[in-house]
Amino acid sequence: MSKICIWGASLNKVDDEAQLIAAVSLIQRRFPSTQITFFSNYGKQLVNFLAKEGVAVEVITTPHLGRVARSIKSAKLFLILGGVLFEAPLQALRGAILVSIAKARRCPVVAWQLSVFPQTTRWGKFLYKIIFGQMDLICAREPIGAEIIERLGVSRSIRVSTDSRLTLEPCSGAEVRTLLSKEGIDHHQPLIGLSTRHVHAQMPQWVKRTHSYADQVAEQANDALARVVAHLGKLAQVVVIPMHPTYREDQCAFEMVCRYMDDPGRLRLLSHRYSAREIMGIIAQCDLLLASRLGSAVFAAVTKTPMIAIAYEPRMLDHMVRIGLGNYVFDWRQLNADAVITAIDRVWRAPRPRGNNELVAGLKAQAEASADTLGAFLS
Repeated sequence: MSKICIWGASLNKVDDEAQLIAAVSLIQRRFPSTQITFFSNYGKQLVNFLAKEGVAVEVITTPHLGRVARSIKSAKLFLILGGVLFEAPLQALRGAILVSIAKARRCPVVAWQLSVFPQTTRWGKFLYKIIFGQMDLICAREPIGAEIIERLGVSRSIRVSTDSRLTLEPCSGAEVRTLLSKEGIDHHQPLIGLSTRHVHAQMPQWVKRTHSYADQVAEQANDALARVVAHLGKLAQVVVIPMHPTYREDQCAFEMVCRYMDDPGRLRLLSHRYSAREIMGIIAQCDLLLASRLGSAVFAAVTKTPMIAIAYEPRMLDHMVRIGLGNYVFDWRQLNADAVITAIDRVWRAPRPRGNNELVAGLKAQAEASADTLGAFLS
């Protein structure tokens, strides 16, 4: 039996949960007899989370470096997954240690479905150039990820994949209608979904750097978004979909966007954070999505929900261009409410697409096949 060790499991956000489910499901379908071991501090919580998806895994908490080293020694592959390589000193140190252990044990190191953040500090550029340079294969999830790694001066070839979350399916329509009814939302009436980003001065420094954060820019963007949401409230009932790490952040974002609502009752915040598949189902029920989170924009692509996106980082720009909606995404740093409202009205008046978007279908097929790249290491 082959064994894969994986670092990169997060249950912190819906986006991360969806990435985890999709990626591990692809691995299991392609290599059904492979044993999967995660290095994660989530422990039993991660085991139970994936068990609900029918995937059995072992979890070793990363402080147990002896067990980690022995596990890597018996593995055919050490896999780095998702957006785990960000510019925080402790996280970079974890990555360097794990990659060094794998190389010392002659275990191939592969970054797969890798979402890459810009490196903005001298130490980050130096250390991550070394880390990426030791990898046997790098598969970036978005084109911008490959560009970021290349700018570090990493000489090896970098493959660009597609987002594994495109392979997920939502929960049933009946489940969603029941869910919305419990939330006091009439699913018979037009519905607009909204996913938010709570940008503020207390965000981690690496997040502020990668988002080009400034207090004045954030206030201007938040004000413009509130004006856009007030317009949405004139078109339909609007539901804010919690997707932040904490519900308090969703509440703060909700309080910010409701400031110009003529009828505050037209804007609702769901009572808690739902599962990834439930949120996909909610987005499928919507007549329009205003997406400020990449995961929600991916879900809208899968469910063929018309959308407008606000890009807080280049990954959203990449996604919208790849699915043919590059004219319907707006950079948060120069957010113009009138321009967004004009785009919303254009999409709102257009008939909802009934067939599959050929670009999305092609990307989904690529995502389904993306696990094939691991076969060379597991055969």
